[in-house]
Amino acid sequence: MELAAGSQDVAYEETILRDLGITHILNLVPDSPNLFENRIVYKNVPLLDDTSGKLRFYLGGCLDFIDSGRAVGAVLVHCNAGISRAPAVVIAYLMARTGVSLDNAIASVRSVRPVARPNPTFMQQLREYERELQHSPVQKQNGRAKKMSPLTQHLTMFVDKNQREWDQHLPILLMAYRSAEHESTGYSPARMLFGHEL
Repeated sequence: MELAAGSQDVAYEETILRDLGITHILNLVPDSPNLFENRIVYKNVPLLDDTSGKLRFYLGGCLDFIDSGRAVGAVLVHCNAGISRAPAVVIAYLMARTGVSLDNAIASVRSVRPVARPNPTFMQQLREYERELQHSPVQKQNGRAKKMSPLTQHLTMFVDKNQREWDQHLPILLMAYRSAEHESTGYSPARMLFGHEL
């Protein structure tokens, strides 16, 4: 199942959401409306993108929601610009669910969304979360730290001219979408999702 991170612009485009197969949206913007509640499951989290932002406080509910969404479909995590809050939650998800380090999780997200820059407060909380995960019994097996393969730049899925290519062995797929129809008008959902063309 898939996981995408982006700005609220993507969450307002029903055609893009439908084409991407988005079934769940984690909305991290306090005043951002849920426009398609008749067909998409939403979770609203009032996470502020400043020094008072309590990322750790909301993480448990966010990660559980992503799990439930990925079990049946695809999840979009969005904030205002898709730079700080949404990437921070996805980074935490990668660490918690795949066992990768903070540095590797950041690199994976930035490989598909270079503009991703969690604010300093979130970065501090992510470092604390990494330390917590390192000492968690879930991360250990037979008394030793459980080794997991880091996700690399392959953590992408491209939908290009209706041709889908992905690595079935990757536990998480961060999506990029590009449509010949949209490109002909100069409109690029890939740029909206990730801030650059893939």
